[in-house]
Amino acid sequence: MNKNIFKKSLLSILVFSLFSTEVLSKTLEVVFPSSIHKDIRTDYLVSVLKLALDKSKIDYTLKASGIEMTHSRKMMSVENGSISIIWSAASTKTQKKLDAIKIPIYGGLMGYRVFIINKNIQSKLSLVKDLTDLHSFSIGQGIGWGDVSILKNAGFKVVVAKYNSLFKMVDVKRFDLFSRGIQEAYAEVESHKKTLPSLVVEKNLGIHYPKAVFFYVRKGNKDLKDALTVGLNKAYEDGSFVKLFKNHPYIKTALTSANMESRSWFEIKNPSFDKKDEILVQKYFDKITFAK
Repeated sequence: MNKNIFKKSLLSILVFSLFSTEVLSKTLEVVFPSSIHKDIRTDYLVSVLKLALDKSKIDYTLKASGIEMTHSRKMMSVENGSISIIWSAASTKTQKKLDAIKIPIYGGLMGYRVFIINKNIQSKLSLVKDLTDLHSFSIGQGIGWGDVSILKNAGFKVVVAKYNSLFKMVDVKRFDLFSRGIQEAYAEVESHKKTLPSLVVEKNLGIHYPKAVFFYVRKGNKDLKDALTVGLNKAYEDGSFVKLFKNHPYIKTALTSANMESRSWFEIKNPSFDKKDEILVQKYFDKITFAK
């Protein structure tokens, strides 16, 4: 056996042994934030969290906080220990406050953005040939979302509002496009089809920028950080994450519907995304892309 490979294998065994000795004897109480919308997206995220904890082999209890919170309050609640974990887009700003488990929850899929629109503007969007054409359409985003600065930096006019208001606003054309991750867009249109039947996912276009969603824990919460790191890596390596990812309705419906290969994807930059994280996310996305 190659000496370097042997050393790396031995080191991995020692790290896991230390983790096992210190953590397996405890029961970790893991509290995640209650969602305003108890929907298929939350089900997917909690499923990933549970998979990671199961794969870590620790004893744990898992429960929702029971309190609906804004994103900023969720971050504060992790910092002060009233909840254990949040999921949020990778950013250097967030990582200054909380510890990231740098294993992407959506692979690299979150960076592929499509548009929820009023179906009556599809004919205009079908004439878009390049990014300059796309700049003539305004984009709606939520208050405090990191995507706002990314889109503004790329030259788009961005309208900001509360999440719940954005669907009605795009329907009545207060702005033209509601940019969402592909797995978000189809689920959200489906959930609003009775009240806002004119909303559809645009057929031909998309933008891409490096983006990932990580789990975050309070700085110093080594037990939970180690458990999730070990568990998620195991899930990626043994194929159980890929199986969940490709078969959960939240992801499967989007991948089936999005026509990713035939869309025109316009590349823009994400100034807040660390280059090392970009390389890391691509590594995990490759595990999904090339898995059978």
